[in-house]
Amino acid sequence: ENVAQITPRFDGTVGEILVKLGETVKAGQPLLRVVPRTIGNPDVVLKSPLDGAVTAVKVTLGQAFSPDSVLMVVGDYSKVLA
Repeated sequence: ENVAQITPRFDGTVGEILVKLGETVKAGQPLLRVVPRTIGNPDVVLKSPLDGAVTAVKVTLGQAFSPDSVLMVVGDYSKVLA
C-alpha cells in the first residue's frame, strides 16, 4: 500500500538515472537527474519520498518527459496485508 510514483512538475529530459530496477532506496536518496526544458534552469535531482525498492523504471537516458509522466515507481513492501 505504500507506493510512490515519481513524477516531475515540468517538461524536461532525463540526464542521469542514478538507481536500478529492484534496488533498495532510502527516503531522500537521489533517483534521477533531470534537465528542465526552460533555458537557464539548473538540473534537478528527483529523490525518493520513502524507504523501499525501485519497482519500475519507465524512462531511458535522454528521454523527454512532460508533467504528467511517471518516471519511476518506488514501493515499500516490508508490511503486506494477507
